[in-house]
Amino acid sequence: MNIRSMHVAGLTLIVLLTGVGGGYWLANRGMQDTASMSTMAANDSASQGETAHRNREREILYWHDPMFPQHKFDTPGKSPFMDMDLVPVYADESAGTNTVRIDPALAQSLGVRTATAEPGTFWRRVDTVGTVQADERRISVLQSRAAGWLEKLHLRAVNDPVKRGMPVAEIYAPELLAAQEEFLLLLSRPHSGSALLDAARERLSLLGLGERQIRTLEQRREPTRRVVLHAPASGIVTEIGAREGAAVSPGMPVVSIVDLSRVWIVAAVPEMQLSWIRTGSPAEAVIEAMPGEKYEGEVEYIYPDVDPQTRTVKVRFTTDNPEHQLRPGMVTSVTLFGGPKRDVLLVPQEAVIRTGERNVIVVEESAGRFRAQEVKIGLASGNQVEITDGLKAGERVVVSGQFLIDSEASLRGAISRLGNGAEEAEAERDSASEDAGETREHVAEGRVEKVDPKAGKVVISHGPVPSLEWPPMTMGFVVRDKALLEQLEPGQAIEFRFVETEDAYEVTGANVNSGAAQ
Repeated sequence: MNIRSMHVAGLTLIVLLTGVGGGYWLANRGMQDTASMSTMAANDSASQGETAHRNREREILYWHDPMFPQHKFDTPGKSPFMDMDLVPVYADESAGTNTVRIDPALAQSLGVRTATAEPGTFWRRVDTVGTVQADERRISVLQSRAAGWLEKLHLRAVNDPVKRGMPVAEIYAPELLAAQEEFLLLLSRPHSGSALLDAARERLSLLGLGERQIRTLEQRREPTRRVVLHAPASGIVTEIGAREGAAVSPGMPVVSIVDLSRVWIVAAVPEMQLSWIRTGSPAEAVIEAMPGEKYEGEVEYIYPDVDPQTRTVKVRFTTDNPEHQLRPGMVTSVTLFGGPKRDVLLVPQEAVIRTGERNVIVVEESAGRFRAQEVKIGLASGNQVEITDGLKAGERVVVSGQFLIDSEASLRGAISRLGNGAEEAEAERDSASEDAGETREHVAEGRVEKVDPKAGKVVISHGPVPSLEWPPMTMGFVVRDKALLEQLEPGQAIEFRFVETEDAYEVTGANVNSGAAQ
């Protein structure tokens, strides 16, 4: 065999081996793909069979067109309104117009929280604001009882502190000086009689001399030109009525002093909650400027009038202020306790949706299943509110994320039409439209997919419809105008107008765009 023959034989052998190997690989790959496809088909078939079996077990109440949910059908089939099949409504998805379902995973991701309605004791309490005021029973006024002149003032400014018995002012009063001399004259004459002496002593007292000053006058037997006025109580000077050298007259306030060791706290109570409060009710106040400090007392007076602007009534209690931390004019947070109300059903305040006409609570019936329930509320205080009707103990209520459920329920007319069926709402809407005598027109852009002149219909893939809050979709429309229907062809990009009629959506006009949709 020559060299050329050997090369040809070698190449032939390589080709044969390659063909055999490739065929084996392709055959094996085909078997694997076939097995994989068979497995996937079996899984899909099993899944579909399981879903179909589960759906067969669920009770179907009726079929409907989602675009016209008010119309119900007993059997499946094509929608008479839209180019689509009727959709079944299952019993576990429709427990009434005020029940909605939300996927539990979605509810958890959106932070839907619930709490249990529980019976308990409701403490009637009023949380309000108040102001610190000086105790008016602890205000003292120092006056001159005789006409004269203020020759010496021991105080220099308002808000100076004083102690009880401390000299405050020295006054020269001619009438008081003459009364002292008359008293000393009677003392020097033993036979003048005790009646005259007692009368002279009484005159000195009426002119403002204290008992201690009169005894000093008896001992020294010398009149005092200046009469010293002493502080009647410890406190803070709130007013200085005269300065040194000024003339004073009887009854003229020289100095005003207030004792701040005890102060008033006057709180504003809403008139609706006034019936909770009684004289003797416990009260407490806190001030942000002094965290941790609490000032306690008891209600001692309820003012008789109502503020016409704020519709509140003033309530007063007294509290100790030994270190003078409470200053007149300070704003405080006040809590007034009106006593307990036992065995009431309580829920958190945030669970109640107040619409202005009614109060609604969203109740969790099961995982992902919620019901909007109208309730009657009673007293409310702090973070709790009393439920008097519409809720049972042990039911779970939504306290966070209920507005998401509210919006979903509103699509079905749950909260906005509690107690009214979809048929009644539709009848009201139709009646309102008839009364108005006009039909609202909507505008959208889309592409013609199919034209059915015989049925008088056109199928359009349209974009969003803001006036109806529709997303993009493909649906059928009725076209009663034959001339307009003849202008439409599949593939056209159009801007069209349509209205909602009793049984369908009808195209009333269309403008064909210059370029066809691709």
